[in-house]
Amino acid sequence: MKKIWIISVLTMLCWSLKGQQITQYTHFVTNYFAYNPAMAGSAPCLDLKIGYRKQWQGFEGAPSTAFANIHGNFGEKAGNFHGLGGLVETDDTGPLSFTSLHIAYAYHMKTSRRAMLSVGVSAGFYQYRVDFGGMTLADFNDPAVQGSAANFLYPQINFGLWYYKEDRFIGFSMRNLVENDVKDFGSARLRRHYEVMAGKIIDLNDDFKFKPAAQIKY
Repeated sequence: MKKIWIISVLTMLCWSLKGQQITQYTHFVTNYFAYNPAMAGSAPCLDLKIGYRKQWQGFEGAPSTAFANIHGNFGEKAGNFHGLGGLVETDDTGPLSFTSLHIAYAYHMKTSRRAMLSVGVSAGFYQYRVDFGGMTLADFNDPAVQGSAANFLYPQINFGLWYYKEDRFIGFSMRNLVENDVKDFGSARLRRHYEVMAGKIIDLNDDFKFKPAAQIKY
């Protein structure tokens, strides 16, 4: 009886529910471009990264993520230059999965002899897929699954700023600027995400460097 009372109280306190909407990565310091379009063209050469992440090992329907991105720079003039890149991601969380494709552009400008500031934007789309056969519900009249379509396509825009020197950086990005309503799933909506990253390289000796870095996501 006590358990039923506790569950009832907790249920009444649940006014809203929020869940993961964008991909989650483990080592952000190895793949800044996945978070911030202003990073396009920041590498001295053509930069290609491919990765895969499996969460919650051993659980059925556990999230799995794969990605590939590439970016490079061109048109250098007086220390300023352009960056261009592309990013494709796929994320599978059981009955719900999506694939995204974005093209990014950034402009890098000198702010001092050793510092640069880049401004970037990326545009693309998310294609969400829902496997209704993989769901077990007591009532299939639930408004969240009344939509007949199993695929949803939404445009998306991301924005970023990146300030950097040879030994430090700080960046800010906004992803999912277009907060699309997912009409076939009740009142669900794609939310805007904010991220801040910063780090610094510390020379320990001629052979080793220490690079502390931090990331805040909201």
